[in-house]
Amino acid sequence: MNHLLLRLLLCLSAFIVAGGNVDAMSLQTAGQYYSEGARLRGIGLFNRSRGCMNMAIRLDPDGPVGKAAEQYIVTYLPKFPVPDEAQDLNNRAYRLDHENKREAAKALYEQCIRLHPFFERPYNNLALIYWHENDFNHAEKLLRKAIDITPTYVNAWITLGYIKWKQNDIKEARRCYGRALTLDPGNEEAKEQLRLHR
Repeated sequence: MNHLLLRLLLCLSAFIVAGGNVDAMSLQTAGQYYSEGARLRGIGLFNRSRGCMNMAIRLDPDGPVGKAAEQYIVTYLPKFPVPDEAQDLNNRAYRLDHENKREAAKALYEQCIRLHPFFERPYNNLALIYWHENDFNHAEKLLRKAIDITPTYVNAWITLGYIKWKQNDIKEARRCYGRALTLDPGNEEAKEQLRLHR
């Protein structure tokens, strides 16, 4: 395949990944796609995040950015494609939670889980609400379900570590943080929690 055709295909892929957003067409390096993918995950756009990470892998298949993108997909993105409705419900619930409208947030997370049981993110987010309410048993059940769906879900392991620590099970909390670090050796939260809970 000639160089011009390859470049055209990469630009078209970028346009599709960005959901038709022309600004994303300016992305040219694997590092730029990786950064954009991380940003998109941070705002709850998981499918678009995966698309950017896949572009980073294509541009740097054997290099450090491509390998980091592969790890990111496995440890931070949902295991299965997430329907737009599920992303919307999860994001609305997240905003409500951060506005301290916890009961409304819980209802939306529960609706999201009921409609999309293989989307692990709302399990973790709802578990955090129960953690804040000191309902550790309910939180743990939700986290175990998220981990059953995706055993490599770093955030669920970290949240489970918080729960176990609050239950005074320091050994299990350390095991959870250690598991998160095994999955992502660079995770600063897991490192900090292990330092705090010696």
